[in-house]
This record gives sequence, structure tokens and C-alpha cells, in this order.
Amino acid sequence: MSEARDGSGDNRPKVRLEDPTILGRVVGFGALAARAIGSGVDLFLNTVADIVVDAEKAFKDGMDPNVEDAKIIDEKQRPKGRKPDSGASQE
Repeated sequence: MSEARDGSGDNRPKVRLEDPTILGRVVGFGALAARAIGSGVDLFLNTVADIVVDAEKAFKDGMDPNVEDAKIIDEKQRPKGRKPDSGASQE
């Protein structure tokens, strides 16, 4: 009766982790690939979430009623007939 409990009566060969079968290798590589893909997806989603949070914060900061709009401090009139200077001299 003790032989049936501990499995010593089995004639099946014992499989060691150092020598996996083809199926064991496929499952192992599949698990490794799934873990790597999951880590990549997790990193991508965290990055997207950070961008969304930053964009929402910037939007809400722009809607703050305590922040005033930009004001024109000094405005000069251009002489008539003269085009605006583009910063580059044309000689």
C-alpha cells in the first residue's frame, strides 16, 4: 500500500528540469515570450497614462480663472507703405 502512495511503483521515467522534453521547452519559451510582451505593454501603457495626466493637468492649469490672459504692453504703428521686417536684411 505504501508503494501506491509515494509513486515508487510507477514505471514512468522521471523528468528533470535540467532535461525538459520538447513540449516543456515550447511551454518555457512561450512563458518567457508572454512575460516579455507583457512587460513591454505595461511600460507602453504607463507612458501613455503619464502623458494623459500631464496633458490634463496643463489643460486645467490653462482654465484657471486666477491666471490672466496675455496683455499687449506697448504697440507701435508702422509707417504706411512699409512691409513688416522679417529680420533678414535684403541688400
